[in-house]
Amino acid sequence: MTKDKTILYSDLDQYDPNLISGIEPIFQSISNIIQTRIGERLFNPEFGSRVPDLLFDLFSEETAFAIFNEIINAVSRWEPRVIIIPHLSDVEADYDSHVFRIRLVFKVKGLSEDKFEMVGDLDKSNFEF
Repeated sequence: MTKDKTILYSDLDQYDPNLISGIEPIFQSISNIIQTRIGERLFNPEFGSRVPDLLFDLFSEETAFAIFNEIINAVSRWEPRVIIIPHLSDVEADYDSHVFRIRLVFKVKGLSEDKFEMVGDLDKSNFEF
């Protein structure tokens, strides 16, 4: 019996009552981890990351590095389905646009050796992936 690895994981779409499968639940989960403040979840106050709070720090390379470390730590802790590849991932401060550009590269456990990339921008008012 062969197993279709494209539907190894599934979840409900957070914006639509439809089932999503494949890599989409992982992207949704990582996005939720990064966007959720620690203490925001009522019955799981440790869940989330400090990224939303770090966005209000001084806009600098040091803050970009702190955001990078926080993303790596939070995703590693809360998303056991992924293995982050830190040397291919980064967070850069874009001084012209005043946003932090995120590139997160990871492998999904049980889903071959493919690498997946999550790219987006973070600023104080908007998270886009």
